[in-house]
Amino acid sequence: LEQAGTVGMKEALRQILLRITGGAEADAFFKELCTYGKHPQSVCNKTWKRGSIAYRCLVCEIDPTSAICPDCFRAGSHANHEYRIVQSAGCCDCGDETAWRRTGFCPAHGCAIGADGSKVYEPRLPADTAALLRDTLDVAFERLARDCLITLQWQTDDATPAGAAHATAAGASAGAGEAGASAAGTDGETGGSGSAGAPAAAPSACDSGAAPALDATPAPGPARTDPRPLLFAARHNELPVLKAALASGVNPDAADTHHDCRPTALHWAAQFGFLQVAKALLDAGASVHLLNAYRQTPLQVAAFEGHLPLIKLLLSHGADPFHSDMIYGSATYIAEHEASHNGPKAAALLRAAVEARRSATPAGLGQLTGKAEVAVAAGAASKAGGAAVGAVAAEASGDSAVAPPRSASSCPPYGAATGPAALQMVRGMLGWLSALCQHGDSIREIAAAAASAPPLLRICLSLRIACDRPKGVPGSIPGLAVAQPLSELDELCQSLLLFDTFRERLIADSLRLYNCHIGLTPPPG
Repeated sequence: LEQAGTVGMKEALRQILLRITGGAEADAFFKELCTYGKHPQSVCNKTWKRGSIAYRCLVCEIDPTSAICPDCFRAGSHANHEYRIVQSAGCCDCGDETAWRRTGFCPAHGCAIGADGSKVYEPRLPADTAALLRDTLDVAFERLARDCLITLQWQTDDATPAGAAHATAAGASAGAGEAGASAAGTDGETGGSGSAGAPAAAPSACDSGAAPALDATPAPGPARTDPRPLLFAARHNELPVLKAALASGVNPDAADTHHDCRPTALHWAAQFGFLQVAKALLDAGASVHLLNAYRQTPLQVAAFEGHLPLIKLLLSHGADPFHSDMIYGSATYIAEHEASHNGPKAAALLRAAVEARRSATPAGLGQLTGKAEVAVAAGAASKAGGAAVGAVAAEASGDSAVAPPRSASSCPPYGAATGPAALQMVRGMLGWLSALCQHGDSIREIAAAAASAPPLLRICLSLRIACDRPKGVPGSIPGLAVAQPLSELDELCQSLLLFDTFRERLIADSLRLYNCHIGLTPPPG
């Protein structure tokens, strides 16, 4: 997690969690630790739409706007109680002591009270498991704060001193995907918002003297024909237009530098499954090793979408199945855990390719290909640069607990598209944290304590405000084509509101940023 963008964050987090659970899947592991018959979440929170049946118990309710679902009502002790049937939309408050009396809880919800009067949440974590989770979440939230600040402080390429830029060519690195992980944007020159991904084109080697990763960007060369027809044709499956563009001398590795993700034509073809377009590009010499702004190869983009023919084609042209992107990890991990469809089949193809490479080169993974060796070297070189980016700027937070970051423009931690790339890292980490909290309230309790440490929430809320602002508005995120609300933060905060310390910190920091919320001042950066 400390290697800013050189390893797939979600794959690394999964491996850490597997070590904590002793190799068991998290869902099964934490369910086994729950008291028999108890739900891992003390509050039901089951939602229903308008017109569905829910119940108010006039004896058990504390808040007259509260209600519980039919299952909790029937399982609870409400004999001879006066009740009402309601049909407005809402969620079940069974287990919530601010809305419902404990005597009205069903057996599955509500937390136990310990001998000292404190609440005991499910699942009942062993001390060593709780300690490992606490350490993991401390590091995860520190990494989250770093990436939030990198996003807030980043300046676009136009505002970056010329000497600070990578040796990136006008052809640029590539991007992919609008659906889920390989996120593409809207049509047009400016592109759209992306999600999904991996570290920037090539991790910066400034300060280290190391060479950038091989094939991270197209090599500089003489100016060639406008690449926009080529990129449009690859994105919309216009094979005649694509062939005409290639025949006119357009670089097949040209990238869409106006798009957040910096996609090449081959990334577009891989995302949408355009097999003939991909073949034409490969025949014209397009590289299968070029990276997008999130450090994804076309193979990883194809794995996200489950395009089996594209995966086979790219592997046959030497695509590297070991390469790790920024947020997720290797193509195999993506196929197993993130693919929108055909995941098991895609994963089987990629595992077979991995085994074939291993058997062909028993000396080790680092010697499988020249590309892999360079990627490992570049990753080691960039670790120093990524680690040097601190988490919390003193002037933004008023807290000196974490060293202030070095100027983003002096060494971009995620390459030429650091701002959008760091924002995707933030989204990925918030999504993982929310998913982890679904395993039970005892895990939420640990997460709430870690998230309440100042100035983390203030930084996250500042980014939340900035993401709501359209491009060009003071306080918006530089380098993003459109406003992209940080809904992942809302989801995480909602799951942690059960705990008083977190709730009080969230309210306090929200009030401190009130002028930013209503647009009177830009978010502190």
